[in-house]
Amino acid sequence: MKVILIGKVKMTLAFLKTMYFNKNFKLVGVLTDLKREENDDFIDLGTFCKKKNINFLRIKDINSKSTFNWIKTKTPDYIFCFGYSKIIKNPLISKFKNKIIGFHPALLPDNRGKHPIIWSIILGLKFTGSTFFIMSKKIDYGKIIDQRKIKILENDDANKLYDKITKNACSQIPILFNKFTKKNFFYKNKKIKKGNIWRKRTFLDGIIDWRMSNIQINYLIKALTKPYCGAAFFRNKKIYKVFRSEMISDYKKKYENHEYGKIINVSKNFVIVKCGSGLIKLKNIVPKLSIKKGEYL
Repeated sequence: MKVILIGKVKMTLAFLKTMYFNKNFKLVGVLTDLKREENDDFIDLGTFCKKKNINFLRIKDINSKSTFNWIKTKTPDYIFCFGYSKIIKNPLISKFKNKIIGFHPALLPDNRGKHPIIWSIILGLKFTGSTFFIMSKKIDYGKIIDQRKIKILENDDANKLYDKITKNACSQIPILFNKFTKKNFFYKNKKIKKGNIWRKRTFLDGIIDWRMSNIQINYLIKALTKPYCGAAFFRNKKIYKVFRSEMISDYKKKYENHEYGKIINVSKNFVIVKCGSGLIKLKNIVPKLSIKKGEYL
């Protein structure tokens, strides 16, 4: 089966390797971006493609005429779009109708749109998913080919959940080939529901507000840890990023009268801060924070 892969993130590389080593797939081309732009987990797929002698192209516009012509010359049976945030439009969608396979790390049709891993942790969801679907003109909207439900554990941060979803998705790829061999398999699915659409996360969404509870702040820090940019706070007009945290379980009543943002304790490796409710221990702060007990953030 001749396939083209489109993508530009760390997860895409895992898909690329899985497909390369699966004899059922023949990679006739890979399309990726020229530069990082908005993706914190951006990765240059060209390095692997060069090493394995896979034809690839770095592009500025997935919907350009030149990109369309390049794809046509490869005569792919299917096009896979994994980890690519730009919307694919006509003539690609119409030319390869029911042949462009999308991937979304959520339980479609719910939670379509931007930053699904980040939002699922920020919102404290208990489950997410790994979904392959037939792409259409609408964002993350099409008949589902294969889907897995993935539990979000209490200690899962963005990095752990990212890896968990990647592992699940890679194990689904051989299943896709088996389904493709069944004629018109996707027409058997029920009518597609609309679901909700998550918006694009902004810089302000990642700013810690010490009036928030320690639970909300902990979710925020876990959601934005690597491979993402980190949750942020300001002190003396300087921005700091936090990549690890934990809630203080032995919360003492004497701290109830302390204002939010007050430093309760400081050590070489952590800072404990009073939140709107509860205490939170901040770790891995970049750059290093110089602050004393009793001061405020």
